[in-house]
Amino acid sequence: MSQYLVLINKMLPERFSQNDFDSLRARILLAIILFNVFYWFTLHIVTTVIMSKADNPSAFPYHAVFISILATQVFSLYLFCAKGLYRLAAHINILVILCFFSVIAYCVGAESGSGPYTNLLTIVALSFLLLSLRASLFWSLICLVLHISYTLLPAWGISWQPVFSGGNPVNQSYFESAAIALVYSVLIAAFWAFMSQNKTLSKQLLSERFALDRQTKMDALTGVSNRHFFDLQLTTVIEQQQYFALLYIDLDNFKPINDTHGHQVGDEVLRHVALRMRRIIRESDIVSRLGGDEFGIILQGIHKQKVNEIARKITDEIARPIKTAKGDMLISCSVGISICPEHGTDAQSLVRSADKAMYEAKAEGDGFCYAQGF
Repeated sequence: MSQYLVLINKMLPERFSQNDFDSLRARILLAIILFNVFYWFTLHIVTTVIMSKADNPSAFPYHAVFISILATQVFSLYLFCAKGLYRLAAHINILVILCFFSVIAYCVGAESGSGPYTNLLTIVALSFLLLSLRASLFWSLICLVLHISYTLLPAWGISWQPVFSGGNPVNQSYFESAAIALVYSVLIAAFWAFMSQNKTLSKQLLSERFALDRQTKMDALTGVSNRHFFDLQLTTVIEQQQYFALLYIDLDNFKPINDTHGHQVGDEVLRHVALRMRRIIRESDIVSRLGGDEFGIILQGIHKQKVNEIARKITDEIARPIKTAKGDMLISCSVGISICPEHGTDAQSLVRSADKAMYEAKAEGDGFCYAQGF
């Protein structure tokens, strides 16, 4: 037994070498495959010996089945151990076991009693153990169809003659067949209800996660990214050693609007300003509200001429009248610009240079101004 476990551990793909539940399932699957290979290989040898010593044509179909199942098991062993295709190998083995039960039920018939039909429940349990609830639902449906074929149809008078000699038609009462079918139906309904609940719960969790992620990245008032996300992106583009421009934007004459018309109108103005800036920049650029009436923009991989064009568009667009509930509001903005790497190669230096240039633009009334040295 210990040597068998050592063999399993040696044949196990590397990604299943950890001591977790997935690795346990992988070991169970590999043990099932190896056992089936040995089992069907033995039956193949036995039937070969029988066919060689006795003229028994009735053994030929069984021999063909054994060879087919053995080849399938060896193929699934290759898929799992060499290619690491766990799910495909598991489905193949469940199918082989189901085919085995089906052959017994179809060939032996009443002589086997109700075992083959009851054993189909093993398929459901095995698919749940090796795969998932979704797989159990799939194989439950397959088992239900097979059960109807084996039992309900003969109970309704629809029967067939087994293809292998010595087989008997299935002999099971209508009520017994209906009871087993009811069990399968209840299992399927339970799996379906559980999966639907899990799906609803997963959607709810994803929605909550998206909302939380949005709260940590987005400014609730304007819909653009917030200061935290801006700092992260600024650090990222610096680490990537990209050439980019940093724009620091401050709204002029915004405080009088807040004081005179109230914060509701001021908020409306901020939303319009953020929307106008988003329409100007490219999809690859980043605009963020840094706090109050200050905004920051990161323009990636851009030349000075294009920076001038965007900065001028921003000042012109913001200067246009903004329609609010209290009438048209007129504001302007000052833009300070720093360039990486000319004005620094770290976030603190670039922000300080852009902030200083923004105050120079505000003092001179030029709209936008570059940091010194550019």
